[in-house]
Amino acid sequence: MRILFVASECAPLVKIGGLADVVGSLPKALAELGHDVRIILPLYDAIDRAKLSARPTTHVARVNFSGTPELVRLFEAVVPGSSIPVYLVDWPGQFAQEVYPLGQDHATIELTVARFARFSLAVSQLLSVMPWKPDVLHCHDWHTALIPVLVHGPAAPATFLTIHNLDIQGKWDPVEFGHWLDINPDHAPWNHRDRDGNLNFLQLGIHHADQVTTVSTTYARDIVRPELGEGLDRDLAQHHIIGILNGIDDHAYDPAHDPALVSNYDLSNFVEGKSANKAALQRELGLPVEPDAPLFVNIGRLVPQKGVDLLLPLFDQVAATGAQLAFLGSGFPEIEAVLRRADLQVPAVAAKFGFNSSLGRRLYAGGYFFVMPSRFEPCGLGQMIAMRYGTIPVVHDTGGLHDTVPDLNHDPANGLGFSFTDAASSSIWAAMQRAIELYRDRPSLISAIQRSMRIDHSWYTSAQAYAQIYKKIIAPAKGQEAGDQDGLRPRSAGDNRPRSRQSAPQLRF
Repeated sequence: MRILFVASECAPLVKIGGLADVVGSLPKALAELGHDVRIILPLYDAIDRAKLSARPTTHVARVNFSGTPELVRLFEAVVPGSSIPVYLVDWPGQFAQEVYPLGQDHATIELTVARFARFSLAVSQLLSVMPWKPDVLHCHDWHTALIPVLVHGPAAPATFLTIHNLDIQGKWDPVEFGHWLDINPDHAPWNHRDRDGNLNFLQLGIHHADQVTTVSTTYARDIVRPELGEGLDRDLAQHHIIGILNGIDDHAYDPAHDPALVSNYDLSNFVEGKSANKAALQRELGLPVEPDAPLFVNIGRLVPQKGVDLLLPLFDQVAATGAQLAFLGSGFPEIEAVLRRADLQVPAVAAKFGFNSSLGRRLYAGGYFFVMPSRFEPCGLGQMIAMRYGTIPVVHDTGGLHDTVPDLNHDPANGLGFSFTDAASSSIWAAMQRAIELYRDRPSLISAIQRSMRIDHSWYTSAQAYAQIYKKIIAPAKGQEAGDQDGLRPRSAGDNRPRSRQSAPQLRF
């Protein structure tokens, strides 16, 4: 099959969060299964064209946005460290700012929403001038959720929407949006409205994609309930939402070969390897170099959704038990301010800010516990990366964290970490205390680390599940004979039979 991933970010080209890791690694796994997979992104100023060896193509489209026609060109390159082709949409002046401009003022929100409306419109029109034609457009999150509405017709590729985070949806005034695209927002297919009366990018994608998925089975069940549906639970309940657990690139995240570590290790020597990395990390962060101190680490966005604010009242308890806590990330200024003070004033707490992939890997390797108290978590990659490095997760029992971290106390023979059911500081601390007890019990700690490092979190199984669903949504109408080497025949320009929309089975891993 020919599959085009459409996304706002892709590691290592441009990375803000876990979405980039998925878009950067799932195509590799699908390519290993024999599919022709490519990626299309905005050509942000932050992407170094020369370093990437990005080449301009002859594929140009005239795109009309807000009454002004402009020429948009495709560049092409290869994702570093892979053979995956990547297309970059060059719309001069429109992708100059940071990927997601910070701020909640009207002008900043308008800039962000208009940026991804432009990107979606450009992709829909560039498809007609690209000689390579995808069978499936795999769109990711609200940034590309307009594409299933924009790309239609008998020769159109199947459309597939994956929700990585329902909390951010892409909302704007319908009348102004109609002016942007020169459409009547009160007419189908644009006439869906969310509970606040907004034209909602993600809502439109949910209703018009051939298939909608999310990134864990528990989150797929959660989001059709009002308390976790973020206002779109009724929209989601009208469709068969499939949960497919994310994976990680186990070649990129490999403690045996990771060049960021001071000492590489695997299952045969992880005791010595983690001890050496822990001591080096303590020195790097300015923490006391204490071999007996249980070291907890937190890596990610410093925002309330990630529950980081719930850790802030626990610094004295952490210090009193002889444990240590280290943070790496960026986010809300008020959270960063508290961490900056703690880094200076509390010897047991260290904090670094910004995106630093190498330091992140050293935290995974040097820490013994990865604390992830997310209030909700569609999937989460950090807990899986942590286990790859032999670091035990301490997590809120929600979404993908529920699916990937069985509790050690509930199932000592198969447990992989510690979980808590209430998003509260007291519940987090109770779980951290259980982790500290495990740290003092060396045989049990070693057994738990061994078990976590043996777990396969690679993309292989999930990639097969995606491929199975792709085949269903591009298949000819039921009963029609298929023709190509995959047992499928892509729809030709003259084929106006309706695409089969039978639901794929619920997949659980």
